[in-house]
Amino acid sequence: MTVHFYLRPRTKGDEASIQAVIRWDYKKLMLNVGESVLIKDWNAKQQRVRRSDPDAFYKNQRLEAYKDAIGELYKPFGELGIEPTQDEFREIINPKKKKQEQDAKPKAKLAPKSFFEFVDHFIEGHKLRLSTAGKPLNRNSVVNSYQQTKKLLEEYQPKIGFEDFDMIWYASFVAYCKGKGNRGKNTRRRFAPNNLGKHIKNIKAILRAAFEEGVSQNEIFKNKNFKVIKEETFSIALSMIELKRMEELNLSHLPQHEKARDLFLFACFTGLRISDFKRVKRHHIIDNKYIKIKAQKPGRYVEIPLFSPTIKILEKYHFEPPKIADQNLNNLIKEVGEFAGIDETTEAVKKEGDEEIVVRKPRFCFISSHTARRSFSTNLYKMGVPAISIMAITGHTSERTFLNYIKMTTRDHSEIMAPTFEEKYKELSAQV
Repeated sequence: MTVHFYLRPRTKGDEASIQAVIRWDYKKLMLNVGESVLIKDWNAKQQRVRRSDPDAFYKNQRLEAYKDAIGELYKPFGELGIEPTQDEFREIINPKKKKQEQDAKPKAKLAPKSFFEFVDHFIEGHKLRLSTAGKPLNRNSVVNSYQQTKKLLEEYQPKIGFEDFDMIWYASFVAYCKGKGNRGKNTRRRFAPNNLGKHIKNIKAILRAAFEEGVSQNEIFKNKNFKVIKEETFSIALSMIELKRMEELNLSHLPQHEKARDLFLFACFTGLRISDFKRVKRHHIIDNKYIKIKAQKPGRYVEIPLFSPTIKILEKYHFEPPKIADQNLNNLIKEVGEFAGIDETTEAVKKEGDEEIVVRKPRFCFISSHTARRSFSTNLYKMGVPAISIMAITGHTSERTFLNYIKMTTRDHSEIMAPTFEEKYKELSAQV
């Protein structure tokens, strides 16, 4: 299978669109790449854009990614030792739409028809929905996430229409974000899997909204292969011994570290998210036995038992937990972990593009505010508390999602197995 690029001159002007010609087993398929270039800036021999075009680097980068994408889509046929027909390969690239569903969809009314105009329309609508729900609009909001996705798409393909989104586009976009085909000083950074997955999720949401509003008839967002990329990120949970070592540190000479330590431990013993445990007030304490508060996620009340260390922290601050900026908390709690001697060398594997990178750092480097919820869940789970009881507090509705929070090492599992085995083994010995 080969892929070549040629120009398809337009009827007016000196600009031409670039098309890909795919050949395999005496078959040919021509596809519009979605790129255009001035005829004088096209190198027909190399099938690439000349440097005289100011966007030559990025256009050539997208052509490389497009070629890689076609190869990835063709690969399953080669592995099975079969040659697809033109219709079969075209169907993989851009699945056919069901005519009856197309006809049933209403025509566009008020929503803009161009893709990037619709993205702005979509973002404004999302802002309105958040405001109506009384949710804050800040840099960490979903709105900012959609704006980042729009910026990435403008960088990747400035002239893009709803009809351009298909499986070739998907594979090419993924290859681009993974840094494939990069050359020279302008090599872009490679997205981590979950960051890339966030953008794909946003694109699917935008395409779905456009379809539902009748702006687009493209249903590629329904294709199971147009999938959100996910990877479980490395994280740790602190043991009860490690938490106790933190608790017993004398940090009176470092008041900011002391506040960060106390807030972190409060979260470790309540399982509350950072956005929730900062809101705890005296009226949330019920009969000095429970904290009752409406968690922002999943938006319902939870009742959490007041453990003795939790009461101690609340009394220390007169039931008004101190306020610390999120980033300061994350920085300070790492230093507190270092003071507590939580410095065992820990190995983490992360991905950049398709490359796996091994990182070795002291354990305290991996502590963050989110470590608290994982520590809460993991320690109670190791104590034998039923998962359903822990989930009632953490707000997890799926045991599968909850178990991702449980961070037990192979040694933890061994320590659980050993006594159980020995006890049962002794019982058997007594029966013989």
